[in-house]
Amino acid sequence: MATIQQRGECQWRVQIRRKGPDGKPITQTRTFEGYEAARRWADVTEGRISGEEYTDHSKERRATLKDLIERYQREVSPGKKGHDREVYRLRAWAAVDFAAWSLPAVESVTIAEWMEARAAEGKAPTTISNAVNLLSAVYRTAIAKWGYRVANPCAGLPRPRQRPPRSAHLSRDEEGRLIEACRDGPPWLVWCVRLAIETAMRAGEIRMLRWEHVHDTHIHLPDTKNGLPRDVPLTSAAFAVVRAMRETLPRRLDGYVFGDPDVPTIEAGGFTKDALSQGFRDAARKAGLAITFHDLRHVATTRLAPLHDNVLDLSATTGHKTLNVLKRYYNPDPTERALELRAREKERATRAGRRL
Repeated sequence: MATIQQRGECQWRVQIRRKGPDGKPITQTRTFEGYEAARRWADVTEGRISGEEYTDHSKERRATLKDLIERYQREVSPGKKGHDREVYRLRAWAAVDFAAWSLPAVESVTIAEWMEARAAEGKAPTTISNAVNLLSAVYRTAIAKWGYRVANPCAGLPRPRQRPPRSAHLSRDEEGRLIEACRDGPPWLVWCVRLAIETAMRAGEIRMLRWEHVHDTHIHLPDTKNGLPRDVPLTSAAFAVVRAMRETLPRRLDGYVFGDPDVPTIEAGGFTKDALSQGFRDAARKAGLAITFHDLRHVATTRLAPLHDNVLDLSATTGHKTLNVLKRYYNPDPTERALELRAREKERATRAGRRL
């Protein structure tokens, strides 16, 4: 049992006398300047002697969830892709009521109730899951790197069931209407759209294009969403777009094809994500189409698929890392798919000397 005695005005002496695991007596003594420090050392030391180690949770009780979120925002987020979007989500987490709670008070049921409330508001399952996954990353970092002894309330918590993957189609007639509508928008819009349709490049990849990376046979992307470089091969149609761009677009001194993606305004030479999205929305509305710019990646992936020997070959062009994700972007028209299968049947029957 530990004995704590005050020695002088600001000193506390701790003496521990007890038997160790082998039955032999153990005595330890130490002096502290405050009672709380003395009591904490006594509890930890007695636990170690008995083999039932005492865990000091004062660090966790003093910290709030908001403290972890703000530290993650300062130390971890700046090195990530999509930093701005992540900071927006972190600030949203920091604004919830339980962000001001002590860490041990935030439990799985707390997060589950938050998820149910967001679902009742009509938030998309993906939006809810992404937010919870981010909070889980905050906890994992706090536990693994910052030494917090706390359970991750997001771990093992079922995420909302995802909606069916989006399927996007664009007929040749609809494509023609869309291109014409784009010609009435900003001068770069029609080229961004045509490039997306022919190459399946992402909006962010198109925005970052520099002329030094545009070649006759391919476009080199030194930095992609996946964090890896990629070379996008150019089909004859895609090269025709590139050639027309070279003949039409003025050359910028900064080397970017359309504008600097890091400059916030078009007037200052920037090419923001919002500018591209808004320009496309206006054109799609004028063309009478319910389609987003990202839907063009679905359209392009589906059109490029027949030109590739297998899914690995196709994923090298589109930049999809897994087959499951690639499948979400391959949206063949069922009628065209049936006609393709019948044509293959007929071809095989002809080679085999049979008639269908």
